[in-house]
Amino acid sequence: YDTIHGMEVAVGGGFIGWLVNTFFALVFGLVWGTVVAFVVEGVTRLTRRATGKPAAAAH
Repeated sequence: YDTIHGMEVAVGGGFIGWLVNTFFALVFGLVWGTVVAFVVEGVTRLTRRATGKPAAAAH
């Protein structure tokens, strides 16, 4: 949060600061969400393989 807030302050605050804060929060959220999704998918595949259950069919 401090890094994003620092960028917000660097542009002078106000509306542009809010846009900078929102944009970088969006980017951070997308990156973090992608990492979490890959971890969950990997754990799901490993546990299915270990238990012998077939993987769900892709639709």
